[in-house]
Amino acid sequence: MIRYPYLIPECNVDTAFVEMLGYDSPNHAPNIQQVCIALDNSKANTVCIGFIDDDKKKPAYISNFTLMERSDNFHILKHKTKKQFLVVAIPAMDKVIYRLCQDLNIDPSRYGFPNDFQAFLSKTKKQAIRNDKSFKNLLNTIKQKKHPDIEIIKSLVSKYY
Repeated sequence: MIRYPYLIPECNVDTAFVEMLGYDSPNHAPNIQQVCIALDNSKANTVCIGFIDDDKKKPAYISNFTLMERSDNFHILKHKTKKQFLVVAIPAMDKVIYRLCQDLNIDPSRYGFPNDFQAFLSKTKKQAIRNDKSFKNLLNTIKQKKHPDIEIIKSLVSKYY
């Protein structure tokens, strides 16, 4: 199994999302602060891509980034001096996945997930979601539908990995 130490998702849902893109062993971080620490500690010439939610409270390190691309579901930021990127889920990855299901006419209940967002959110917040086969199948269905937002992120990551 290939490891991807410089693909750094912040939580279990973000990690499952990165794995859905085809990168099986990203460098999972427990929160946005840890993603920023990993980025800050990396060498300047190393390409790193962090995956975070658009949290209200952001670490100061994020001020080193500028907006490169924007969509309804994601903002892609580029570090001002390093080869680093942040893929920011707007407002959070679980909400993005839920909205993508709606946009693509995917019924979450076919994968064992509630159609109500709050119930969907409750289920995706469980730590085991990263390895949940039903969730992986749902993500794979989203990937197969080639939503433009997903294609933009796939393109960014595939340039470097």
